[in-house]
Amino acid sequence: NQLHCTRFHRREQPRLEEERMPLKLYGVPASQPVRAVMWVLAHKSLAYKLEITMPGSNKRKGSRTPEFLAMNPAGTVPTIDDDGFYLAESHAILAYLCDKHGWSDLYPRDLQQRALIDQYLHWHHRNAREITLRKFAPIVRTDLKIPKELILQGDKVVGGIMRHLDDGLAKSKFIIGDSLTIADFSAYCEVGQCQQKICDLWNFDDYPNICRWMKEMEAVSGYEQSHSGLMKFVPTILKMKKAFYAKL
Repeated sequence: NQLHCTRFHRREQPRLEEERMPLKLYGVPASQPVRAVMWVLAHKSLAYKLEITMPGSNKRKGSRTPEFLAMNPAGTVPTIDDDGFYLAESHAILAYLCDKHGWSDLYPRDLQQRALIDQYLHWHHRNAREITLRKFAPIVRTDLKIPKELILQGDKVVGGIMRHLDDGLAKSKFIIGDSLTIADFSAYCEVGQCQQKICDLWNFDDYPNICRWMKEMEAVSGYEQSHSGLMKFVPTILKMKKAFYAKL
């Protein structure tokens, strides 16, 4: 009987794996946190299906529809559906995927190394994300109605964030030490979009360490695949940017 059970499980396992639904990622490539998840998935060659979901919209394929809110009551992207398991927040998603698939190179199991990555990710939410809030979102997310004073203070706030990152990168190759981690994917998606060759939102002449790091990141596999959607949108963003600042 024991032998029979063993054979049964061996025979059934491939069928069960085939029946698993592919990972679904909800969001848009222009979203920085969505792009970070896309990049890690591409870097690790994990198949997934991108379900285009417009953040803040209550129309079809929007993040405020009843169907989407049933998965994520906060109505934010990215959100994943991993065979019926729903999870939101990019950093939670990245940590989950690394743990599930054993990607300990990107999210080490060593307690102290992981704590340093988590420390950055917590800092990122109220700091690096301000880059998008002050520079990118006012142009493309007019629905957020970001106060004018926040936009006008943008250079000072973003300058402080960039200086902090540049000083840190003077001491290490990547955000946390000399190894690539999920912190780098998340950070680049906020910082890299600001380059002149992309959305032209920041002058990096005074930040040599960030410039060196951005080149390192752009050589990481999955970069082109995860950023192609944003790059297609860049001409539109630049037109929106010109119109926005003409009215500011």
